[in-house]
Amino acid sequence: MSMNPSWQQHERWLQERQRSVAQQRKRNHWNAGVRDSLMMAPPAVVDVFRRLAGRPPRLGKLYGYEKGLARAVNHEVEASAGYGADPIMVWRHKSSILRERIQANPEEWAYHYLLAFTALEVAELEDSLAAATRMQELRPADPRSPHSLGTIYAFIATVATVNDDELYNLLLNLPGSFTTDVCARLLDTLGLTAESAAIEAHRWFKCTLDVGLHPQDRPTLDWNLATVRSWLPEELQTEK
Repeated sequence: MSMNPSWQQHERWLQERQRSVAQQRKRNHWNAGVRDSLMMAPPAVVDVFRRLAGRPPRLGKLYGYEKGLARAVNHEVEASAGYGADPIMVWRHKSSILRERIQANPEEWAYHYLLAFTALEVAELEDSLAAATRMQELRPADPRSPHSLGTIYAFIATVATVNDDELYNLLLNLPGSFTTDVCARLLDTLGLTAESAAIEAHRWFKCTLDVGLHPQDRPTLDWNLATVRSWLPEELQTEK
């Protein structure tokens, strides 16, 4: 008995659909392989590829081997910190691990990136600023480098201009020992005032824009610039 024509059409459609899905899977697999290979390439190669594609790295994100390094550090922290560990102690432990890795591999940008923001979490602002400065030395063409410097200088400018009550309302995740006196001593050590820290933050945020920015990050950078600009001396507030 011959098959109904409608069933024959359905079977042909189903076969075509299966072939199409199989071809798409092959393309996706190939594209993923190319993408992974590019992300595992040396940073300079990845940077050139992104620029040719018109898509610099997103602010606040890690890619390829950078994510692998971050994941390895996090696994080490989780294995040694234990259940229910105090968050501040965990951050300090992570900071210590990152310093050891930097000592072993001082040219690895990703470790400095991780330390810059890990140290920031536990108010180790000198170490945070030093790590971000090293990021800028290692990869000046990566927008994440100047943006990290701008973020840390903006943080310094913020904590330097609040009183104790405001500080704890604004920065509840910081250690209890981090008071305005600590901020004042830090500024003296760095040779900064709240105003000069704001000027530096503004300079590095503008440098981020000059280096090249992913289109989706432009609103974030514009907000950062507007916020920092309000802290600047009047003669600099009109600067774009």
